Amino acid sequence: MPAHVPVGSVFYFLPHFLMAHVPPRAKRPVRKQDATSSANSLADVLPRLKIQEISYDDPASSLRFEPSVASPFVMTQAVAITYGPVVIRQCLEKLRRLAQEYDGIDYLQVFEDRTDRKREPLWFIDDGKGGAITPLLASDY
Repeated sequence: MPAHVPVGSVFYFLPHFLMAHVPPRAKRPVRKQDATSSANSLADVLPRLKIQEISYDDPASSLRFEPSVASPFVMTQAVAITYGPVVIRQCLEKLRRLAQEYDGIDYLQVFEDRTDRKREPLWFIDDGKGGAITPLLASDY
């Protein structure tokens, strides 16, 4: 009975006795510098958070950017295409840490692209209780 050996997207049929001579696929070893360099490269492309317009101790600076059933996380298509889900998720986590540190932040937070490849800044708006948390581009507003 011939065995099936995948090669790319094409299957070749080999007799069973030849299968012993097919070497296993070599796995690329993970090096510490690979993990470190990928973490550094992600930090280099994450947008930079601008300082909010009101002070952190202002009573209006009370939002947490915590998605929930009552406050869903909804993104526009344009921001998903422009920044991508990984960057958006990292920015949301940064906002959540900042809100925890200052016991709340302003409803509007703005991130600027460090690479200057994206023309529009990334906005995050928290509509508060009963509203949504939305990352969007300024042109989506």
